[in-house]
Amino acid sequence: MISSMCSVFAESEVINLINEEVPLPSIIKGLHKSIVDRISTLARRVGLEKDIVITGGVAKNRGGVETLENVLKNPVTTPAVAGCTVFLSTVVAAAICRSSGQTS
Repeated sequence: MISSMCSVFAESEVINLINEEVPLPSIIKGLHKSIVDRISTLARRVGLEKDIVITGGVAKNRGGVETLENVLKNPVTTPAVAGCTVFLSTVVAAAICRSSGQTS
């Protein structure tokens, strides 16, 4: 697991692991675990719902999604347009405005 919260220090840790000839899949698994541990801590603070959806670039990373599912002990849905977070946010905002009668 990569322990640094700062991306610069995390990068240094990864470089050290590479120099120590740690297998790349192990390093990647450690990165996934570190990121997911932080996400799950934040998610538990605000409260988890049964249905969990993840969007953005990380949603395209199957290893990260699988690690999140394992840590949360819950399936995670990734929309087909998972990487298009800005697009999804715009569509949701437009739907909210429309349903409330706002035009802009």
